[in-house]
Amino acid sequence: KSVGAEKQTVVSGTEFKGILAALGGALCWGTSPILVRAVVSETGSSSVAAFVSYATASVILACFLFRRQFRQQLVQVDSFAALMPLIGASMFMSIAQLLRYVALSYSQASMVTPLISTSSIFVLILSFFINRNIELFTVKVILGILATVMGTFLIFY
Repeated sequence: KSVGAEKQTVVSGTEFKGILAALGGALCWGTSPILVRAVVSETGSSSVAAFVSYATASVILACFLFRRQFRQQLVQVDSFAALMPLIGASMFMSIAQLLRYVALSYSQASMVTPLISTSSIFVLILSFFINRNIELFTVKVILGILATVMGTFLIFY
């Protein structure tokens, strides 16, 4: 849908699925720092924790490739240039995950996780410059992101 059409509708079925997936991701993302912190505290190595995480993620993703639908979608990518944004995003995600594990090796999950949630301000800024035509920038969205970031810094004062 176009951005204009999205503004006029309430929550569609597709958006509802996206919201549920985001909440599921938030549950998993919120659980992982606690488990990572325990491992990093015991082993003393954020690199070991990251390696185990990446290896496990690779096995899980490989399982998806057993489904014919996913294999077909993968081979339908017609050029390397089409994959470049995804490769770049993957590199940033890997670095972010490693830095997250390093942060958890030095500090408590209850402090690290809210700081990482300030990433929403970077999403807002970079989306405006990169994905301006496919993202929504409403007053509610901007105020919600700013409230989240300001709320995070209240933890430290």
